[in-house]
Amino acid sequence: MKPADRAVFWIEFFMHHKGDKHLWLASHDLTLWISKFVIKEFTSCLRVRNIIQREKNLVEKIK
Repeated sequence: MKPADRAVFWIEFFMHHKGDKHLWLASHDLTLWISKFVIKEFTSCLRVRNIIQREKNLVEKIK
């Protein structure tokens, strides 16, 4: 079976079973405050990464 055929099969299977509970992501069960916490932590990590990248760029310009 080709990968595209397999993908179509699983998409149709999921649609046929109307997204049964066992097929959902675990994140569907998270409460709102946990979801907000995860989003805040992720954006904080991105901010730190951007700050580090800017510092590296400044150091390279100085050299």
